[in-house]
Amino acid sequence: MAQIINKLLMMRGRGIGGPNFQRINTRLNAKSVGNFYGANGPGSGGLFTLVFRTTTNDESITVPTRAGYPYDMFIDWGDGSEPSHVTVALSPDATHVYAEPGDYEVTIEGQCSTIYFNGTGDNLKIINIKHWGDFTPTSMLSAFTGCSNMTVTATDPLDLSNCPDLQWMFQDCLVANPRTDNWITTGVTNIQGMFDGASLANPKLSNWDVSTLQDASRFIANTSFTTENYDEMLRGWALQSPLQVGVTLDVLTVEYTDILAHEVLTDPPNLWNITDGGTGVPVNVVTFQTFPVTYLGEYVTYG
Repeated sequence: MAQIINKLLMMRGRGIGGPNFQRINTRLNAKSVGNFYGANGPGSGGLFTLVFRTTTNDESITVPTRAGYPYDMFIDWGDGSEPSHVTVALSPDATHVYAEPGDYEVTIEGQCSTIYFNGTGDNLKIINIKHWGDFTPTSMLSAFTGCSNMTVTATDPLDLSNCPDLQWMFQDCLVANPRTDNWITTGVTNIQGMFDGASLANPKLSNWDVSTLQDASRFIANTSFTTENYDEMLRGWALQSPLQVGVTLDVLTVEYTDILAHEVLTDPPNLWNITDGGTGVPVNVVTFQTFPVTYLGEYVTYG
């Protein structure tokens, strides 16, 4: 296995002993995540900021909480009113009435274990996630499902290190294309349907720590995910060891060109079950030989 991974690294000048190996290894090492994120890393401050749009007088907005999860948060509604203190799930204090129509920045400070639109409530009124801030959820199951008018302009990292479940997080978010390359995913186990139906989503995922990932079925479905980003994802994930065995990964019709990275995931010891659009390049690989290996654009030549 180590020999295969080193071959993958050497194809890009990053083999063990190569000048870039330590940098790449550090970037993929969850223990060094603070070095990678730098000054903009988790704990850098800021408030979790959502933008809602009301269209009539005396229209209400609810920040959706989820039963069974703890809360101790202050919500500033962005209209000059007193902040609400929410201490339990499903509290009426998480609802606010706006006197006039408009776009309102709602900031959340304190313990917010999860957001749970789940395709209901005011899912069509949220129009942007502006800032992740110090939001450190413990679940993102169906968090923004059906928020079809919501964009994501947040560029700061989202800390998901205590959040194993991202299942259906952005399902049917038609205009959301969040920045994901700086998210902390250590400990994530389930990303089933995370971007299912997120039409404009083209996430960058190569930096994700997927060492604990168990289920990625329908992860990318009916999106704008490109072959370029899929290849980068395959490379980044193939470099990680150990991985969970037998993970199901679905990106449906998206093609790949990095055959070796794909096979590192599907071959022993990983044995991942990957559904995608197949390889999109005319590469004829008769046998895997030892070095030298030349990487020429999208073509691989084995010497």
